[in-house]
Amino acid sequence: MLAYRVFGGRARKRKQGYTGLERALKSANMYVPVDIYVARATLTSLIVGLLAAAATAALSVAFVAELNDAVADALGRLGSRGITILGGISSPFQGGSPAIAAILASLAFIAAFLACRAIYFYYPACRSSLREQGINSTFPYAVTFLYAMCSGGMTPLESFRSLSEYKEVYGEMAEEAKAIVKGVDLLGDDLLTSIKRVAATTPSEQLKGFLESMVSVMESGGDLSKFLYSRVDQCRDLARREQKTLLDLLGLMAEVYVTAMVAGPLFIIIIMVSIGMMYPANDAIMQMVVYLLVPFGTLLFIALLYVLGLIESTDRQVTTARELKVFRDVKTIPDSRRIRIAGWKYSLKKPSRTP
Repeated sequence: MLAYRVFGGRARKRKQGYTGLERALKSANMYVPVDIYVARATLTSLIVGLLAAAATAALSVAFVAELNDAVADALGRLGSRGITILGGISSPFQGGSPAIAAILASLAFIAAFLACRAIYFYYPACRSSLREQGINSTFPYAVTFLYAMCSGGMTPLESFRSLSEYKEVYGEMAEEAKAIVKGVDLLGDDLLTSIKRVAATTPSEQLKGFLESMVSVMESGGDLSKFLYSRVDQCRDLARREQKTLLDLLGLMAEVYVTAMVAGPLFIIIIMVSIGMMYPANDAIMQMVVYLLVPFGTLLFIALLYVLGLIESTDRQVTTARELKVFRDVKTIPDSRRIRIAGWKYSLKKPSRTP
């Protein structure tokens, strides 16, 4: 509470300067007021800075003491060899440990404070960017789902509600649908107002344009099913172009890999073997190519594919389990031992009843 009064009040007064941060928090689904977030960031940065300053001061005192002993020992050796001028010079670190520790601790505090504060301010934008990628990756499938629901006779609100229930399939797109449903159920807004609010805060420009066009169609009384069908066609064409671009990029990367990691090392090995047949040569270069260039080059190529998004996770099967509500009023016996005892008694009585 004290930190909020000290730092949050200042952030609240300068709220106009944190407009970008507030937008990033909303886009990242981090429902924290910007003044509280700034107060938390400042307090955490101060604590991290003080810890870094204390650790740096302790380490610098020990390091300067060891450095002072080393310099004094070196000067003593020079003096013992007859170099009286250098032998009479004292260590430049003599008596300067507290001052050096204070300077290093101050620098460590400033660096740690600025680094922690920068991480706090950059994190919402990074999370918003990740959400944008997640929304764009499932956007075509979500539009197809909405078209199927609306063409089947469901209202737009029920279509978004059904979409929000499948987060394990549609990911961040389901979160945006859940935000639309929450705006209607919890905030009491109408569907158009809730869609406009989500369109203003979503990090995906693709989803923003879709929601704004959807609002225009609903306000003008147009056919929503035809609009969704046209967007499904657009998404199909876009997916087809993206797949073609992906295949071309994969072909280019394959050619680069074959040239750099297959043909290149083979060419170097052949040259080194030919030179070794005529002149005695060291095989260190050949060993470096075989044991260093090829393995590490392959690992770097795989990492590059991950960075470019060309390697995706394997498909996974999603299973949804739902509880049967028909017999929820029937009481169950928690102890299965009673059931086993009853079955044993029944098995003993059953032979006596048979004629």
